[in-house]
Amino acid sequence: LVKYGHNITSLTQYNLGSEEYGRFDLIIYAVWMSGVFIKMAMNCYLGVRCASFVIGVKNYKYVAAALAVAAYVMSVFVTPTIINVYMLSTATWAKIAFALIEYCLPALLLIGATVKYGKNGTPEKSEKCGNTEVKENACEHGQEQTQE
Repeated sequence: LVKYGHNITSLTQYNLGSEEYGRFDLIIYAVWMSGVFIKMAMNCYLGVRCASFVIGVKNYKYVAAALAVAAYVMSVFVTPTIINVYMLSTATWAKIAFALIEYCLPALLLIGATVKYGKNGTPEKSEKCGNTEVKENACEHGQEQTQE
């Protein structure tokens, strides 16, 4: 904020027509930066959890460290300048990949969830919990029922 504070606060000078109310730029900037921070934290968490699921690791602390090292290496060596970031993000193959992830992946996940859980949102009745077959959601509630 010290380095970029003056430029950012001069971009959004909202007045209500009177000096009694003052400027809302600091409030808007605080809400915006909070949203950016939360979005980055969620993306990092989801990336680590997805990578640990794909690899098959239960303890994802080491996966988080490995992804942090990979992100550092990419930011220093692969895209060291803003021009390289722009060239990478505007390449045709990148636009296609980002569009597939942005639009097709949620649709695929929705279809998969609908197939697995059905329209009512619960698993099928003949789901197995351990070696026994149980009714509806007994596995989730820790209730083992007898074989049917």
